[in-house]
Amino acid sequence: MDPFPATSNPNAYLPLPAWEVARRTLREALISGHQVCALTGPTGLGKTMLLRVLEVDLKASHRCVYFPYAALEPADLVRWAHGLLDVPWQADGDPEAQLARLAQPEDDDRPLLLLMDDASALPPETARWLVACCGRLTRLSLLIVPVDDCRSHRIVAALGLDALEVRLATPLTREDTDAYVHVRLRHAGVSDEVRARFSARAVSWLHRTTGGNPRAIHALAAWMTNREGPVPEALAAAPLTPDDPLWLEIGGHPRQMVTPAPAPAPASTRSHEASPVPRRRATDVPKPISAPAGPPAPERAAELPASSQYVWLLGLAVAVGAAAGFILSYSW
Repeated sequence: MDPFPATSNPNAYLPLPAWEVARRTLREALISGHQVCALTGPTGLGKTMLLRVLEVDLKASHRCVYFPYAALEPADLVRWAHGLLDVPWQADGDPEAQLARLAQPEDDDRPLLLLMDDASALPPETARWLVACCGRLTRLSLLIVPVDDCRSHRIVAALGLDALEVRLATPLTREDTDAYVHVRLRHAGVSDEVRARFSARAVSWLHRTTGGNPRAIHALAAWMTNREGPVPEALAAAPLTPDDPLWLEIGGHPRQMVTPAPAPAPASTRSHEASPVPRRRATDVPKPISAPAGPPAPERAAELPASSQYVWLLGLAVAVGAAAGFILSYSW
């Protein structure tokens, strides 16, 4: 039996402190009549597992319908709910009227609780429609779990101000990780050889490497148990050195050692000879081609200096004045 399966089976639930606080808060809120709730938090902390545990907890007080994903329009959602409850579906009926008949049957006075996993994909229009239906139907409740924490805010905002948001954001502590690992090993009945791989030092390293995230703990602990498959990403992010005895203690093998990829060389030190385009040297640059020679330009006449030009003009003016005086005197 695999002690670390990828499962959300409520039978594998371990009542650790952080999970129990969220479980108790949501259970009491729904039993007391709170109709719209949301369980949010980072990926891998066990929200889906907790949702399935709440489904078991609330079966006595609610008629629970679990949706594994929520990317649904109102008509599709109501039709799926009919199938899960084994109630005939009327294709020409109004979705809200159909939902009202599901929420208020004559033979059962328990409220209808819609448990919606992967609610990050829930269209905001569907979320607002469900909230409006809860406001008009006193025997209808809603609990959604957005898996993608980055997209959960828009879904929670669509639920309105009266929605109760319970946030599961605390990773497992070192003590929680130790209890989590050894309870699963004991329930699976593993051999002493496998149990020896989870020494106190190995569990401390497991907790430090995974940051207390249950999903990452599952992946790395499953590899430590089975010694099969590729090295998990959590281990690749924090590789052990070949001379560290913990590597063999947790079940590693020298040929499985993670070797970080060499960093790319800086641009200034990379080999230019390997480039597909040869580098041109300064001496290889061709010289510009000269234009063909044309006929020689005609020589320009020598020009007089500026001072000689002024003297010549002054002499010309004196000569013209003398000639004019001579002509006038002769005419008289």
